[in-house]
Amino acid sequence: MYIGLNDLVTEGTFHWIANGKQATYFNWGPTQPNNRGGNENCVAMRVDQVIGFNYSWTDGPCTVPTTYICEMVAADIGNLLG
Repeated sequence: MYIGLNDLVTEGTFHWIANGKQATYFNWGPTQPNNRGGNENCVAMRVDQVIGFNYSWTDGPCTVPTTYICEMVAADIGNLLG
């Protein structure tokens, strides 16, 4: 699941697509990021129950279609209840 983080500009320096800020927190899985093949620049969260990877992050090619997470502003609960 793509999380909107990549190191396309500078290898090994990850920035959020939403605001361009450099990431300060990482939840890498074992041996990640590894930039295997020299083209793994986008970050995804593993949710496939693989031992040692569940909900951790991995780098992968940006050209591989995958699911993604959308970010949105939280609504005021008073507006939701009517």
